Amino acid sequence: MNKDQIIESLLLWNFWEKDIEIGIPRKEYLNQLKKYLATDEIVTLTGVRRSGKSTILLQMLSELLRSKVPKKNTLYVNFEDPRFYGSLKIGLLDDIWHAYKDYLKPDGKIYLVLDEIQKIEGWEHWVRSAYDRKENVKIFVTGSNTELLSSEFSTLLTGRHLEMSVMPLNFKEFLNFKGIEIGSDDLWLLKNKNILKKYLQDYLKIGGFPKIVLTRDELIRMELLSQYFNDILSKDVAERHKIKEVVLLKSSNRNKSRGRVGGLDEYCKLYRAIKLREFGVLLSELR
Repeated sequence: MNKDQIIESLLLWNFWEKDIEIGIPRKEYLNQLKKYLATDEIVTLTGVRRSGKSTILLQMLSELLRSKVPKKNTLYVNFEDPRFYGSLKIGLLDDIWHAYKDYLKPDGKIYLVLDEIQKIEGWEHWVRSAYDRKENVKIFVTGSNTELLSSEFSTLLTGRHLEMSVMPLNFKEFLNFKGIEIGSDDLWLLKNKNILKKYLQDYLKIGGFPKIVLTRDELIRMELLSQYFNDILSKDVAERHKIKEVVLLKSSNRNKSRGRVGGLDEYCKLYRAIKLREFGVLLSELR
């Protein structure tokens, strides 16, 4: 992959020459990241896919720009960009780094986001090396649950990282995404009891994945939920634990598509159908 191709990809994901959509700020995570900015450590974000890790980091970069950090001193790399397919080797990290520095010639501290870093085998050597050389760069990395769990980040980056676990929206965030700002007194709660009950029912039905919450069309929302569910089962559970009977696992998605989240008893029935010893591992992850 040559330098021009790398820059072409980076221009799509960075703030250098255009505005990037960053969604609704998730203030609790941004406040935590603000504290981490004052440290030298590599910051790792973990969490279920579609929980908003990438968006939160884009929001953080946007906050930095508002605090007068130059645009050229921010670099966001999305390793799920199809342009990188076929080049996902550790040497790509050096190629990206040199192409970026040659193109923008940043001066001062650089804020580097490596999104879905697990796509690069051996990535930890490059990141550790940059950290150990005391380069003037603050590094943030994300990884999907299927290939990089919390314990694996700890092993790969021993003594060099701070971790932030990103969850789907809690109910307070859910209300914020719906345009409801919670009052601080009991009278506000009493006045808004009925609308809060309605939103609580919605929250229990559709959950807290940010894009799902913002999708108004019921059919599209259920289709997205179904796809998320299938992806988590097939990519984050079945692949990791080498469970072969994925079709039976996905059969539980029928209830999900009707707006019902399967309970533990549903998976016990699947256990009896599949009769795999490793299904016990799956049950423990879905509790």
